[in-house]
Amino acid sequence: MAKYDKANTKMTTQTKVGMEHAASARSLNLPISTKHSVEISRYLRYKNTQFAKQFLEKVISLQKPVPFKKFTTDLGHKPGIGPGRYPQKAAREFLKLVKSVEANAQANGLDTSALKITTLIANKASIPLTGGRHQHAKKRTHLEIVVAEGKQKQKETKSAKKQAVLKDVKNERLPAKELVQGAEKTFEGKNEGIAGQKLGGKEVPRSAARGVSPQAETRQAQKPQELSSEDLLERVQANAAEFNKREKEKKNTEDVSKLYDQLKQKGTLRGEQQ
Repeated sequence: MAKYDKANTKMTTQTKVGMEHAASARSLNLPISTKHSVEISRYLRYKNTQFAKQFLEKVISLQKPVPFKKFTTDLGHKPGIGPGRYPQKAAREFLKLVKSVEANAQANGLDTSALKITTLIANKASIPLTGGRHQHAKKRTHLEIVVAEGKQKQKETKSAKKQAVLKDVKNERLPAKELVQGAEKTFEGKNEGIAGQKLGGKEVPRSAARGVSPQAETRQAQKPQELSSEDLLERVQANAAEFNKREKEKKNTEDVSKLYDQLKQKGTLRGEQQ
């Protein structure tokens, strides 16, 4: 999104954050009514895409009207709804937009059955004039939509990623028990980091460094400390990377020693030349 900075007289770009579980689409300069588009956007906002497609198809087939809340001047009422009408032309363009954003979400690897419309905006576009002797304005509208996966689906995606990492560790046959023990030691070392420092000429005790009272420290010492799944996963990954690095260095050393023995047997070393 572009923003005009008056002090520097230039355009600055703001990046959108948190779009890893979302997708967007836009339609520009559509020949539809902006008022109709605003009412449809208000009704479909925060609904899921499946409901939006079914509703728009019913509007096109004149089975269900769109409730109007803002632009109700000289507008007839519909049974059980109040002010409303059937904007078929705008509904067709909205249906194309919803299908387009679903395709973008599928390309991003999202689940199209769990998409929710988080943003749906209709803005008035530049108005062109018709040619000829009696000129009059045309209708033009910009549409923008953003969909995102539900919170439950995002949690399932994160848990699937964690399981994939643990599966990779298991397939590589790494010593998982040693990695977990190393992770626990690293976690305990963080709490012991500021203990023993001097503050105002006095040494900071371990209980004060941890931010707990001596009684609470005694109770914590009696029961084993548990790590959260996220902290444990991070420690396992770090120890796995270190283990792989050590194995690679060991393999390189063995290769060099073998090469040295081969050269020595062939007599190609300077000290072995005859």
